[in-house]
Amino acid sequence: MKMKKYSVPKNFNSSIGHNSLDNYQSLRKNAEQDSNSYWESVAERIDWFDKWTTINNTDYSKAHIEWFSNGKLNASYNCIDRHIENGLGEKTALIWQSNDPTISTNVSYNELLKKFHYLKV
Repeated sequence: MKMKKYSVPKNFNSSIGHNSLDNYQSLRKNAEQDSNSYWESVAERIDWFDKWTTINNTDYSKAHIEWFSNGKLNASYNCIDRHIENGLGEKTALIWQSNDPTISTNVSYNELLKKFHYLKV
């Protein structure tokens, strides 16, 4: 099977600054120089119910790895609810693709939330 290749549209704008190789390399350099500041800026893109007290508490010699200590978030809220609150409820949240390539389903954020609540009960 031949793979299709799609070009990124010229007007594409990444929400995290990867619009060009130069932007990516600059972002990577900043992340290497100040890891905590980088990860703090990444973490601020999602909603936290309680903000963390420490970004990174790692001691490899003791096999202790801890990120965003004392922070609390809800993955479901960040993946579904906040998009509905921002008026995107009818937008596609995910595309389910069957093993049969002719069968697929687009699921909106609203539909996904209903399915999630059904599973929760």
